Amino acid sequence: MKLLLMRAGAALAALIAVVAFAAPAAAHLATGTIVRGSNCTYPWRSTHTSASTTRATDICAGHAYVRAYGINSNDDVVNTGWFGSASYAAVSSSTHLNGVYFTTTNHKGCSTCDYNIISH
Repeated sequence: MKLLLMRAGAALAALIAVVAFAAPAAAHLATGTIVRGSNCTYPWRSTHTSASTTRATDICAGHAYVRAYGINSNDDVVNTGWFGSASYAAVSSSTHLNGVYFTTTNHKGCSTCDYNIISH
């Protein structure tokens, strides 16, 4: 009986070691396009660690905007605030949220436009 328990304990320890050192799951990737008017498109991309919005054509009047939310180790909701640019706006969890994974990202094609909400 003692030998069986030792083998079971060793097997459990090996299983725990495998689980503890398993590679992390791939980050969720979401993509889409905001359409404004007939020729204005704003492709966006979002993962747990980065998000971006691009103004695809120069004829569009609106800038590209992105922001992200996460929950820090104190269970506080934190966000990057809006980042906007004439052609490309991006945020990353390592640079803008001290490594906190994104739980939600927002993308829009002008400062006063409604925004897309992407949940992770």
